[in-house]
Amino acid sequence: MVLAGFQQELEKAGVSVEPLRGDAQGWDLLARSGGYLPVDYSLGWVRYQSAYMAQSVAEYQACPVIIRHGDRSVGLWPVGIHRLESGAWTLGSNSEALLPPWFADGVGGRVQKDITKRCVAAVQAFLSSHADQAVEIGTAAPWQAVENETWVRAWLEAGSTTSNEFHLLVDLSLDLAQIHSHLRRRYRSYVNQGRRLWTVGIHEGQDSAPFLEAFRELHVQAAGRVTRGPETWTRQAEAILAREALLIDLRDASGALVGGGFFHYTRSEAFYGVGAYDRSLFDKPLGHLVQVAAIETFKTKGVRWYRVGTRRYPGESPPPSQKELQIAYFEEGFATHMLPRVAITWPPGTEAPRPAR
Repeated sequence: MVLAGFQQELEKAGVSVEPLRGDAQGWDLLARSGGYLPVDYSLGWVRYQSAYMAQSVAEYQACPVIIRHGDRSVGLWPVGIHRLESGAWTLGSNSEALLPPWFADGVGGRVQKDITKRCVAAVQAFLSSHADQAVEIGTAAPWQAVENETWVRAWLEAGSTTSNEFHLLVDLSLDLAQIHSHLRRRYRSYVNQGRRLWTVGIHEGQDSAPFLEAFRELHVQAAGRVTRGPETWTRQAEAILAREALLIDLRDASGALVGGGFFHYTRSEAFYGVGAYDRSLFDKPLGHLVQVAAIETFKTKGVRWYRVGTRRYPGESPPPSQKELQIAYFEEGFATHMLPRVAITWPPGTEAPRPAR
């Protein structure tokens, strides 16, 4: 019923959509049609996050849609609906803030603006009757020429507040010598030491299954427990097969797995998903070599940006944990840029304006 309510609001606002189907051919074809494609809109990431959310919250309904205009598909919109502890419902994208629609190359600016405004109107109408607390609205990739202006303006005009979050990135258009020069100085020696200790493996495609299973076992061992369900690992395996993700692992002289990282990527950007390392070797340079191997691998693939992580600071509200600060400091040591991304908070109950027909 809740999903039907959101679909009704889209229809009232004049947004024509087609749900992501099991074969996903329509989504995949549009995503591959050109233009800058953030990881957030890749099929592998959307499916993984849908599986993750389904196991993480009490009630979750994934509803990613292909946006239609006339007789053609023009955009992708990863949307999910989940119930809050209060019993109310909210919208988001990939377990995080609700993202704007993504449009394929060749879709005119006027069409993009019109559809975006209609999507905002539908979201506001849905949230006004279903949400009972502030809702996080996200933006796509401001470090690249991705249309955000119409989306941001519409939310600001509706009474939203904004803040900045800071993302750590590696500009892969730089040559490797320049990229390496941005590494934190002591990390350079750690990486050199790691190259002497470990063998790096890059795994994707048909032959990756045994390596991913070994990584999953290491992940459980490092965490001390099973932290997520089998479907999330299935989705990651599918992403590797589709070459929308890859695994980088490290092995010692005996061939034993000592650590690794899992990365999602598109033709445009890569994203560091999760790492797992032998806890008995934390005094050795493990993660440092994995990060540099990822940078070198994605540069070879022609990817434009590598998203390392988010830089957290003590003055944020709510304040990050000590562990979050430590992770952010570690990731900062590999970045060539720290760039702001606007975070929008919209108060539910705002009157939802309808776009002119």
